[in-house]
Amino acid sequence: CTSLESIELPATLEHIGRAAFTRSGLKSLDIPASVTSLGRNITLDCRNLKSIKVNSANKVFDSRKNCNAIIKTDINLLLEGCRSTRIPKDIVAIGPYAFAGASGLKRIDIPSSVQYIFDRASAFGPFQKIEIPAAVSLMDNTPFFGCGSIRSITVKSGNPSYSSPSGCNAIISNGNDIRVIRYPEVKVLLDYLKEGQYMSRRPGTLIQGCRNTVIPASCTIIGYQSFAYCEGLDRIDIPQGVVTVEHSAFEHCPDLKELHLSATVTDFNKSDYCPELAIITVDPANPVYDSRDNCNAIIETEHENLTWGCRNTIIPSTVKYIDSYAFAHVRGLKSIVIPDS
Repeated sequence: CTSLESIELPATLEHIGRAAFTRSGLKSLDIPASVTSLGRNITLDCRNLKSIKVNSANKVFDSRKNCNAIIKTDINLLLEGCRSTRIPKDIVAIGPYAFAGASGLKRIDIPSSVQYIFDRASAFGPFQKIEIPAAVSLMDNTPFFGCGSIRSITVKSGNPSYSSPSGCNAIISNGNDIRVIRYPEVKVLLDYLKEGQYMSRRPGTLIQGCRNTVIPASCTIIGYQSFAYCEGLDRIDIPQGVVTVEHSAFEHCPDLKELHLSATVTDFNKSDYCPELAIITVDPANPVYDSRDNCNAIIETEHENLTWGCRNTIIPSTVKYIDSYAFAHVRGLKSIVIPDS
C-alpha cells in the first residue's frame, strides 16, 4: 500500500502481525495502549516513516523520550525504528531489521548501553558512518547488510568481542561473540525474538566491511555477506593471512572490477552478481587455486575446475570443469570459447 500515509488503529487492537505495513507509504504510526503483541518487522522498508509513537498507557511497549521507535519495555529491546529515531541511552539490544530501509538516516548513534545487535538490524540503511560501542558483545551475521553507502567503521577500544585494528574500517570478531554459552543473559532476548540460541565465530572473522576497508593482518576469514551491496568498492586485495572467503562475501558489489587472491587463501567461495568484474588474479604460490596463463579466473588446481570467471576470462585449455554460476551476471561477456578439455 504505497499510498497509505497514515492509519488510525482502534483502541481495542491487541496484535499486529508480521510485516503488516511492509513497504507502505506510512509517514507516521501510533500504537494504541491495547496492543500487547507485535509480529516481526511491522514497518519493514517503510522509507517515508518519520514518526513512531506508542501510547504512554501501553504496558508492554513504549517509545520513551519521544525516540520515534518501538521498544519492548521489560527487556529494553528496540524493535522498530525510522529515519527520525534517536536510540535511548538505556537500550540493551537492537532487534533484527529494526532500521531496515530507514531512508534518510545517514548516521546511527549507538549508545554505550547497547550490548547486542541482531541480524540485519540496520539492513539497507543509507548510513555513512558506523561506530560500535565498547559494550557490544554480540552481533549477528551482517548487522549492516546492504548498507552500501558506509564509508567509515570503527569499534571503540575495550570491546570484548570486536575490533577495528589500525583504522581498517571493518569489524573483526575475536571469537568471543558466542550466543548464550558465553552470554546467558541474552537468552531472554532470543526467546522473545524466537531466535536460535547458538552461534559462534572463529577469531579473525571480518563480519562487516565497506568501500574504504583495508583488510588487516589479524583477519583470517572474510565473513558471509560482509561486503554485500557495497557501493564504490572497485578493488579487493585479499592479503596474506586470510584463509577463508565465505559464501557471498562480495555479493552484489556493483562497482567491483578487480579481485586479487593471496597465497594463503585455501577456502574460496564465490559471490553472486559482481557485473563489472574484469580482472582476477591468484598469487602463483597459492597451493589450492591459480589463475594460470593470466586467464582472469580462479581455478581449483587439483580438479582443474574453473570456480569464478569475469568478462575478460579466457578459459585455459587445461580446464576440465566450469563450476555452477561461474559466469553468472557477468556484464560485457559477449562470447566465450569452451576448450576441448
